[in-house]
Amino acid sequence: MKTPTLLIASGLALALTACATTAGGVPREQAEAQTLQAYRDAAGDPVNHFNLVNRSLHSWVSFGTEQLVLYTTPSRAFLVQVAQCPGLDFAQAIRVTDSMGQVQRNFSRVYALDNSPIAEIGCPITSIQPVNMEKFRQLQAPFRNARPE
Repeated sequence: MKTPTLLIASGLALALTACATTAGGVPREQAEAQTLQAYRDAAGDPVNHFNLVNRSLHSWVSFGTEQLVLYTTPSRAFLVQVAQCPGLDFAQAIRVTDSMGQVQRNFSRVYALDNSPIAEIGCPITSIQPVNMEKFRQLQAPFRNARPE
């Protein structure tokens, strides 16, 4: 009877290891740090606002509770800083307030939607920087092409 328990434990350990690393064998935290640094390096000067396409976001990526990247199209993104935003790092969805399709620094808010009362407290956007996507892809290329040894 010990064999099934050992197999289950081994399978669980393998699954947890898989969750902690990326497909290339790089620890997930290291990969996220590299990606965030590439966004920062590709980000331009701060701007006061940006416009949403059809008043909606294409996609988003969060980095902890204070930074995220908002994509308005697959090729247009903004590095956004928010005041401490509980739940942002684990949110399954977000909502970003806008005024007539315009997301504005110091006026717009990000809501981490996770069915908790905290989600009802919007986090003000404190900084917006456009991301040069061509530069970002160039910075990410060495990491995408890396293979485990």
